[in-house]
Amino acid sequence: MKQLTYLVPVDFSPCSLNALQYATMLARHAEGKIVLSHVVDLEEVPESDNPVVVTWNLDRLSRTAQEKMKSLREMIALEGIPVEEDIAFGNVKNGVVKQIEQIKPTVIVLGRNTDSQPDKNSMVTHISKNTRVPVLVVPGSHNPRVPNKALLATDMKPFGLKDFALLMNIIRKTALQLAVLNVKNNTANGAHASAWVEKLNTTYDIEASLVTTNKPQFEKSVEEAVRENKVDFLFAIRHEGIFDRIFNNDPLPFPVQAGVPVLLVRR
Repeated sequence: MKQLTYLVPVDFSPCSLNALQYATMLARHAEGKIVLSHVVDLEEVPESDNPVVVTWNLDRLSRTAQEKMKSLREMIALEGIPVEEDIAFGNVKNGVVKQIEQIKPTVIVLGRNTDSQPDKNSMVTHISKNTRVPVLVVPGSHNPRVPNKALLATDMKPFGLKDFALLMNIIRKTALQLAVLNVKNNTANGAHASAWVEKLNTTYDIEASLVTTNKPQFEKSVEEAVRENKVDFLFAIRHEGIFDRIFNNDPLPFPVQAGVPVLLVRR
């Protein structure tokens, strides 16, 4: 199986470092490498008519970033996890998207500041709108630990063996339990939902259970299931309609604002 690559954008804030801790935990259990990414924000370079002053300030920011990245690399390496880094310069949001395009990670692990609500201008929204790479959003308030129960929220459309292989490997090797939520819950598709879960279990040699809810909307269904089943890891596969509802609202609705790590997969 292809090696997992966890790309973790870090700005050295507490929430990004918390996301890095979570990614390190995942990489320890579901083997893979971590790539640290950082974009030196050129807007932080003071304006000056003297090019020497501009160059000196840019070098200062670069050296500071390199020193911090070195410390993070050393801590991750002590865990026995392969680690690389990528430092770029420019606009932070656009720079991270370019790093994603170049590195082609399996999953992006992104910290979310829980002191404020994500909106259309947030990093979460920008990355999710500009890449199809799965994004794992880790709330800054979440304690990085092995999840006890993961929830897979999906439209239960047909899937191929390769569709979820790498991501399911993360779930299989970390979460103690996995439940599947049918977001189109109604009595007519009960047999289809059971068959879908059975195929998932057979394909990946797991024992996922089926969770039902009476809420008709995707966001409400997930919110209820997370709360009632004490879920601490959410795996949400979004079709385009759900994607539009989630990311064209201000502020963003559930599941992005969930108090648990949310792995968002765009189909």
